[in-house]
Amino acid sequence: MLCRIFIILLNICLRIARIHKPLWKQGDVTDRYLYYRNYRRSHDRRTVRSMDWFGVILIACVTALGGGSVRDVLLGHYPLTWVKHPEYLVLTCCAAFVTILIAKWMKHLHSIFLLLDALGLIGFTIIGCQIALDMGHGFVVSAVAGVLTGVSGGILRDILCNDVPLVFRRELYASISFVAVICYWVCLEIGLSLELTVIATLIFGFSLRCIAIYFGLEMPKFIYKDDDEQSASSKDLS
Repeated sequence: MLCRIFIILLNICLRIARIHKPLWKQGDVTDRYLYYRNYRRSHDRRTVRSMDWFGVILIACVTALGGGSVRDVLLGHYPLTWVKHPEYLVLTCCAAFVTILIAKWMKHLHSIFLLLDALGLIGFTIIGCQIALDMGHGFVVSAVAGVLTGVSGGILRDILCNDVPLVFRRELYASISFVAVICYWVCLEIGLSLELTVIATLIFGFSLRCIAIYFGLEMPKFIYKDDDEQSASSKDLS
C-alpha cells in the first residue's frame, strides 16, 4: 500500500502540470521551446489555466485514479481501489492543492518531473499487471490491464481538457508500458521472485522511457488525406 501511495504522489504534480517533453537535447532546444510556448499558450490557457481549484483537483483525481478505476471496472475487480483505500483520494486532493500553490515554480522542475513520471508509468503498469495475474488472468488480459493502469488516467485527463490525448499523438509511452509488461511476465516465467521481478521491470522500463525522452523517439504517425485535400494541394502546387 505504501508503494502505491508513493507512486501516486510522484505522478500528481507532473500530470497536472501537463509537461511531456524535456529540453535535454541541445540541438533542438529552440524547436522544443517554441513547441512548449505555442502549446501552452494555445491550450493551457483555454483549459487548465481557466479552471477553478475544484476543476484542477478533479482533473488530478481523474488522472491519478482513473487508470486503476478503468482497469477495475473492466476486470470486475471490486471494490474499486480508491474506494477500498480512500486515503488515495485524500492524498490526491492534497497533492493537487499543493501543486496549485507551487505552480509558478513548476517550470524549473521539468526534467525531475519527467523522470518521476517515467518511474510512475512503470510502477502503475506493474500494479495493474499483478492485479490481473492475481485474478487468474493470462498474459493478454494482464498486459491490457497493465497498460490501461499506466495510461488511462492521462487519456481521461486530456479528454476532459478538450484535447486529443497525448499518448495517441506523441512519444513512446503506452508502447513502453507494454514492453514493461512483457519484461514482467518473462521474469516471472523464468522463476524470479516477485521482488526481483518488480525491481528488474522498474529498471528496464524506466531506462527505456528515459532513452525515449532523451532521443525524442516517437511512434510512426498515420496521416490521412482524403481526395479533396489531395486535389486541393495538387492545384496549389500547380
